[in-house]
Amino acid sequence: MNSLLIFPEELLENNQVVLKGDRAEHAVSTHKLSTGARVRAALVNVGRGEAHVDSIARDQVRLSYHNLLPPLNARPLDFLVAVSRPQTVKKVLQFAAMTGVRSVQFVRAERSEKSYLDSGVWEEKQLRRELALGIEQSYDCRLPEIGLHRRFLPFAEDVLPNFLRERQAQLLVADTQHSQRSPLVDLSPRLSKSFVIAIGPELGWNEFELGLFLKQEALLVDLGPRILRTETALAVLSSQVEVIEAFKRTAFYRVPGEGSRLATKS
Repeated sequence: MNSLLIFPEELLENNQVVLKGDRAEHAVSTHKLSTGARVRAALVNVGRGEAHVDSIARDQVRLSYHNLLPPLNARPLDFLVAVSRPQTVKKVLQFAAMTGVRSVQFVRAERSEKSYLDSGVWEEKQLRRELALGIEQSYDCRLPEIGLHRRFLPFAEDVLPNFLRERQAQLLVADTQHSQRSPLVDLSPRLSKSFVIAIGPELGWNEFELGLFLKQEALLVDLGPRILRTETALAVLSSQVEVIEAFKRTAFYRVPGEGSRLATKS
């Protein structure tokens, strides 16, 4: 069952909450609220617990919350996604919130459609709605940060290096054509413990963009011969990272290309 996500502006004193207008209507219809009922609730960036429905009016719901647990830890992972069609952006936002990544950075690549930047999906209200849909599913309360970078070159030269350094993160770039690309399992000995996964537009990153990524010591990852949708590529690559990192912590990890040598437990 999905949790009810509560935003800071909906909090009152003494653990009270009031939902109004569309928010109240959404809560009643989605969570089947009735006076006196209890529902799983999550307070954005505060904690997760349970809420009691105190009253329901025509356009207002009043609740009280208690027994808060701390937020789940964010995964040591960020998404870097080329500006895509609005429906894809919505899916990426929901997936990012659902899986607990630190942030999603959207950047307009050379092969991104410029008109996509004119979509209403970039409005704060719409961004928050899509994030809420994802986080309600996972019973978390920590929203990922969202960034939108309209020019690739300033982002790649000025923003990305600091971003990677602050997070001590390794850049993994999904690619279908470059000669340097390799399956992630073959790159596993070089993997760190914090990652930024980069997924390009429908036609892929161009050579210039890949060159700038390689200057940041990016690893180019081959996800196979099939072209995947953006949200699917994110799911595949982020899952591969998690599995490999978990496996490397066991005594049964075999270093690729080195026969049966076993890795040491961390």
